[in-house]
Amino acid sequence: MPDRRPQGGFMASVGSTTPEMVESAFSPQRTRRRTLRSVLKAAWKLRMSVAGGLVLLILIAIAIAAPILTPYSPEEGRIANRLQPPVWQGGSWSHPLGTDGIGRDYATRLAYGARVALTVGLLATLLSGAIGIALGVLAGFFGGRIDAIISTLVNIMMTFPFILLALAVISVLGASFLNVVIVLGVGAWPIYTRVVKFEVERIKSLDYIQAGHVLGVS
Repeated sequence: MPDRRPQGGFMASVGSTTPEMVESAFSPQRTRRRTLRSVLKAAWKLRMSVAGGLVLLILIAIAIAAPILTPYSPEEGRIANRLQPPVWQGGSWSHPLGTDGIGRDYATRLAYGARVALTVGLLATLLSGAIGIALGVLAGFFGGRIDAIISTLVNIMMTFPFILLALAVISVLGASFLNVVIVLGVGAWPIYTRVVKFEVERIKSLDYIQAGHVLGVS
């Protein structure tokens, strides 16, 4: 009866593998190439995120380099240069975006204004994140009445028009830098609260957490 067992097979392939082949497969050059390909694939899938990140980096660079990019002051104007058009409408390159009614350079004001806008956005995000994460942890960890109170606040904030809230606060407190940060931060915390609450509840329901409770671990 003929022998039908496969010749070679897995053991033959394992036996033919040499240390040089293993070392070549895991060489630093191959590892770097694989990592680079993975990063490029992920970036291609998230094209909009990459585009948004590039725009943000450009804005940050302009805000930081504003004194270098423009020789003008954002507050001081020259009446002789008032109402100049931008370059695509026949204006000069000394004021590429034109000037306003009192001669202030628009490009300069945009560059310096980017500093204020980015600072407000960063501080408001930190404030809303701190409030939202803290309340989300409390609601998800303790549950019960605390969860009900925080969830009610979240629902109220999510249904209340943010523009009306901002206008009401600004009209009472004034349109200062700090008040704008507070309004933006207070208006965005419910989003963080919901995400953190559901994540805490998910972690509480994991098997090893439940086993710890059964064993009396606090």
